[in-house]
Amino acid sequence: MKREIFLTARFEISKEMVKNIKKMISGKFSYAKSFVILNGITNEEGDNVLSYLRTIGDFEITNDFKYYEDEELMEFDFFYCTGQIKPDTGIRFIDFEFEMNGNASFDYTNYCPKCKEGLKQISPFVVKGLSKKYAAKKFVNPFWAYWIVSSEFMEKIQQHNISGVEFWELLNYKGEASKTNFQMKPTRILQNVLDLKYIKFSDEDCNCINHRVCIPDTTVRLHKEAEASLLDFNELYEHNSSKLTGMYIISKKLLKIFIEEGIRPHWDIDIDPVEFV
Repeated sequence: MKREIFLTARFEISKEMVKNIKKMISGKFSYAKSFVILNGITNEEGDNVLSYLRTIGDFEITNDFKYYEDEELMEFDFFYCTGQIKPDTGIRFIDFEFEMNGNASFDYTNYCPKCKEGLKQISPFVVKGLSKKYAAKKFVNPFWAYWIVSSEFMEKIQQHNISGVEFWELLNYKGEASKTNFQMKPTRILQNVLDLKYIKFSDEDCNCINHRVCIPDTTVRLHKEAEASLLDFNELYEHNSSKLTGMYIISKKLLKIFIEEGIRPHWDIDIDPVEFV
């Protein structure tokens, strides 16, 4: 596994510090005055750099997470997808509001105005921002959740006979369907497959029927018996009641297509391997 660290130092990064840090790591290092980014480093290298910086002064870590490299990912068969590390902001949903019955794209039957969870998409999104720049991209992920793909990438997925996926139209404010982009949606919602010993429920102070869970580890654990029923594209029930959907389980077959098309795990799409217990 590799590690990525973003931090803000309460001191200015000097040339001497840069020289010392570069000697400590084998990955990438970038900085700007008081901002430092370390990427592709080992866990030990990260600890060494942080220990060194603590001798210099105070700093705040804004991101510190571990991720699998491509060859490590290929050792697993299924993966948990939680959206995009840096969401593309080029597409906007019109009237995307958490107000009761405020958006015709959603069913509000189980929606809780307090914790903002329980929305269910029932019709195509009305969007704006489908400029030539964003329409040409193979994959974008507005709001960290909804998967928008180009028509060419949609055709690529269809050619590989990926199971469990359907494509919904995107509409403009006139109700006209986009010819360049589609929403990629799972046809299956997995229920009671997440091993609850390894998760915790949200700390939301709410007594509604919706329960969003937190998965703290870098590997998601599902019940062994669920493996035989998985398709290439599945939605996880425990996150299906979230105010934002898009927490998916995908197969190695689908992940390989993403990688072949230049859509990168950890950057374009956040990936955690699935283990079966």
